[in-house]
Amino acid sequence: MVSRAEPKRAADASVIATPLPEPTGGCRLTGDASSLGHAPSGRANLSMCGKLGRLPYARRVGPAGDRLLDFPAHGGRRRRALGQYSGGSLVALPKVIVQLYPVFPTNGEEDRRRRRPVGADSDAYHRIVHEWTDIIREADKMGIWGISTIEHHFHSEGFEVGPNPGVLNAHWADKVTNTRVGALGYVMSTQDPIRVAEETAIIDHLTNGKYFVGFSRGYQSRWTNVLGQFVGAEATLSTGDAADLHNREVFEERVEQVLACWTQESVNFDGRFYKAPFPASG
Repeated sequence: MVSRAEPKRAADASVIATPLPEPTGGCRLTGDASSLGHAPSGRANLSMCGKLGRLPYARRVGPAGDRLLDFPAHGGRRRRALGQYSGGSLVALPKVIVQLYPVFPTNGEEDRRRRRPVGADSDAYHRIVHEWTDIIREADKMGIWGISTIEHHFHSEGFEVGPNPGVLNAHWADKVTNTRVGALGYVMSTQDPIRVAEETAIIDHLTNGKYFVGFSRGYQSRWTNVLGQFVGAEATLSTGDAADLHNREVFEERVEQVLACWTQESVNFDGRFYKAPFPASG
């Protein structure tokens, strides 16, 4: 790991990795163009955006500007991250994520009231999800790290109509080259952990590993209370009351179960709210 205090020189002295201050973070890799454009005989340690790896080479993407850093990550898989090249230095870029909210456009609040329930306008939704494709492709061209969307239900006003982020992520999979797609996030107090683990694993394959996912607890009572009713989970604003603590308990159990599904060959869940295999009866 690169020290925050001391620059670290590669074994062949062709590249120097210097820690950068927050909020930029990561490291500045300094050397001449030839050493940055080819694999050095030594390797510089790299701490980029909180991820640790070893830097075998920096491949030129263009004559100037962005370069693509390619380095092994934990578990043997390779990770890539964009860096900015200027004046003999390569600087790790922050991980910018564009969060897309499917908002139905109207001509002011009066028009929104007149068109109630605007969230049921299937033609408008059709235009929105396909116009997003243009945004996603432009973000990919700009080198944006990731594009994500939400999970919200029952938005008849048309502000946050995002009932299934996974379906949208799968649709975006072949629309990008470098940009990652993801969900921020699945509301686990209302979700089945095995179904979420299966769905997200498939999307990871569809995106060739350019996928990320986050989990949330649910703060909108209009739908969290409905979809969470089978385990008594209700919406919460982290107030610390009994409903909040119950929501957190459901959330934490199910997140752990998703992680187990991702990382274990087989699972056996004996949670308070979810069991697999199903308990024998009689």
